[in-house]
Amino acid sequence: MKTFESKYDIEQEVYVLTNKKIYKTSIENIKITHVKPHKLLKFVNKEAVLTDTDGITIEYLVEIYREQQPGCKGVSINYDWYKEEDVFLDKEELIRKIK
Repeated sequence: MKTFESKYDIEQEVYVLTNKKIYKTSIENIKITHVKPHKLLKFVNKEAVLTDTDGITIEYLVEIYREQQPGCKGVSINYDWYKEEDVFLDKEELIRKIK
């Protein structure tokens, strides 16, 4: 059995970008997927770059939206999965990435 290290921990506060807004949130869950190593086509500065991957994908489930519904006692909460490279401890680091 292999062991994988994730960059962040459950309940750790992080920043993510969604709908052109930066959200401060916390990690609810971690998903690690291990597949056969392969080549991946990424776009960097509008140029296609072919890179090798190790086949390991780490994703974090974070709360991105919370809303009190009018006339209801309950709260609507939306969650989404973010890849490790899209989650940041530092808001300024996230801003540098999107510039």
